Amino acid sequence: MIKLTIILIIVILVLLATLLILTLIGKLKYMNKKVVYAEGLIEDNIAKKIKLLIKLNAAIKKTLRAKKDYLCNLEDLESDSISNQEKDIKLSEYNQTITNLLVDYTKLSNSKDIKKQVSSLNELNEKNDATKTYFNECTLKLSNDIKKFPNNILSKFMKIKIIPLYETNETIKKINDDNL
Repeated sequence: MIKLTIILIIVILVLLATLLILTLIGKLKYMNKKVVYAEGLIEDNIAKKIKLLIKLNAAIKKTLRAKKDYLCNLEDLESDSISNQEKDIKLSEYNQTITNLLVDYTKLSNSKDIKKQVSSLNELNEKNDATKTYFNECTLKLSNDIKKFPNNILSKFMKIKIIPLYETNETIKKINDDNL
């Protein structure tokens, strides 16, 4: 009778441990899926932004009747060899260039076509910022989960790694607040 009770307790403990592990695996997979989804959204936004900037660059050249290419090497950003974070940094530089051009040339700020494209660009920037914030939140949760036992062991088996955050004003502020 005692042997049967011990065997039953062991079986229950093994089942509970198995259930815990399956739950943890499910949570890690779910969080990883959210990170991958958010990364895909960022990638789509970046691709849309590049296409819009190419059109905007052509409109700027046409409006100013210039041969100069104000957004040099923009087409290079369509390459898969450049990371999304690097593309995002370069696109921010192009945004600043466009803002400077709009300030310097009233002809540009009076053009309806350019106003419309700049408005679309601003909308894409807002979407991209929101998506990066979502990505960072998901990545942070996943990273925190990966650092805990037994998730650290399970994540190695599942080949889930800690992914760097996107640098946003919000992220920098949060990191600085955490370090205080």
